[in-house]
Amino acid sequence: MKIISTNEILKWLDEASECWKAFYPNKKTEGDEIKGQIRIQMEGKTGEGIIRGYLKSMGAKIHQVDWMGLFPDNKYREIEVKYQEIFTPGKVGGFHWDHHGTGLPYWQVEARMDFYKNTGIVPWLFVVEKSNYEKKEGHHLIWTASLPDLERKEHRDTTGADPRRVYNIESFNKIYFAKKDK
Repeated sequence: MKIISTNEILKWLDEASECWKAFYPNKKTEGDEIKGQIRIQMEGKTGEGIIRGYLKSMGAKIHQVDWMGLFPDNKYREIEVKYQEIFTPGKVGGFHWDHHGTGLPYWQVEARMDFYKNTGIVPWLFVVEKSNYEKKEGHHLIWTASLPDLERKEHRDTTGADPRRVYNIESFNKIYFAKKDK
């Protein structure tokens, strides 16, 4: 597999846009819009990287939140979103486990639980099912639970370069969310 750089993508979009403009000189292309979005994201990531380096140099412990939201019960929650397959029973990251499960990198668990202990803002994990485990036609399957609740229930830590904390799937709430037609 060839890894393509962002600059190569932007160059390709420039060429595609020029080709499109030859046929439709007065029309803005979808390639122009995509190229603009990529450029904005690249600039944002550059700025985030600079500030992340600065904050870490000050000794700040930081983590990036997928979302922070105020919910109908008038409480804020920190949201972590994953789009991944469910672990199946068997050998999982160095141990045998008889349950289906899902989770997140251990450093994310530590950062979110530390944030919770210092602020009282509860972190929630939402996992959109990527595999076919308990799928329902026309729906997204979402597993969700608060991280403090998951931490009190059965879980395992994998070993290796990127250790993960895996929680028993039975500890999650299951939501079927209807897919929208495009």
